[in-house]
Amino acid sequence: MNWGATARTILYVQDPDSFSHSFAFDPPPGISVQVVGEQAPREEDDAWGGHLYEVEVSADETLCPGTYSVPFTVTDPDGNSDQATLTVHVVGNQPPQASPPYLQGETTVILSPTGLVRTPVVFQPINVGILTVTL
Repeated sequence: MNWGATARTILYVQDPDSFSHSFAFDPPPGISVQVVGEQAPREEDDAWGGHLYEVEVSADETLCPGTYSVPFTVTDPDGNSDQATLTVHVVGNQPPQASPPYLQGETTVILSPTGLVRTPVVFQPINVGILTVTL
């Protein structure tokens, strides 16, 4: 995940006897974790007898790139609990990647005195490449 980004993942809890669970996350400074959704298991997901929880993880812009561990505890209504660790990989923000225009070759560009550019080809509004004007 990038600095200042938010990502979602699914946690699977195997527990055929309980239908709700509580989570206690212990993230390092700069990372926040919260459960944002729950889904009943489906047989086609091979998750029968368990529960799926959607978890949102956010990384602060001040974090250094690296791998961070987020230990957590899951507890059922009877007080039974188990512990696991969620691993968060933080990378620096990546620069955008420009792609070449879809059209290649030559075309005629006519510049009007008002600054209007006319071409026989419709271009997408993207600034890529070099424009050479010869007068």
